[in-house]
Amino acid sequence: GMPPEEFEKEIVAMFIRLGYRTKHVGHSHDGGIDAIAKKDGEEYLIQCKKYSTSVAGVNEVRAFNGVVSSHLAKKGFFITTNNFTTEAIREFENNPRIELVDSFKLLEYYKSSLNARV
Repeated sequence: GMPPEEFEKEIVAMFIRLGYRTKHVGHSHDGGIDAIAKKDGEEYLIQCKKYSTSVAGVNEVRAFNGVVSSHLAKKGFFITTNNFTTEAIREFENNPRIELVDSFKLLEYYKSSLNARV
């Protein structure tokens, strides 16, 4: 029942706990970037999709890949509360510049972030 912007802010908090300097930039017309994270001199972009019934499709991930490339970011995290289409997984699972984070991987990251608190 969390609104999308609150979900984005929770993802920012998770990345901060994981050791990234992170800021929320998402809003309507955000250009496909909900947050920017920095660690070890590298920039990472984050796209969040809060879906309960929809899955993230290949066209959404392709668009985000273009944003990551145009910003010369080290990597992009495409995070969804659901899953990705088979086509999106097939096309991007071995792409080192895009990390697909589905609901299961998100839970792993979240648990790790809670354990990483200092």
